[in-house]
Amino acid sequence: MHASLSRWWNEISIRTKVTAITVTLVMLGLFVAGLGTMTVLSTYLLLQVDTDLKNAATNTIKKQKINSQFKSKLRVDLGCSRSEPITDYRSIIYS
Repeated sequence: MHASLSRWWNEISIRTKVTAITVTLVMLGLFVAGLGTMTVLSTYLLLQVDTDLKNAATNTIKKQKINSQFKSKLRVDLGCSRSEPITDYRSIIYS
């Protein structure tokens, strides 16, 4: 088996050997670069989405507080009682 493998390797031209080794090394380098890029971008994008969601939730809460303060003031100005149920609700899920 070793003799036939050695004979097969010796029959291949040096140009073919160099080309095959170069293509293999380039493929390996691109694969490693792709893995590194995916890892870095994945981490960055997850952090970016988390930040965007937190900002959106904070802005929504601020708007709800402003709206509820405005509605309370409006009820007082119109002479409505504060014990009336508020019928428009929004829900936010935090994780």
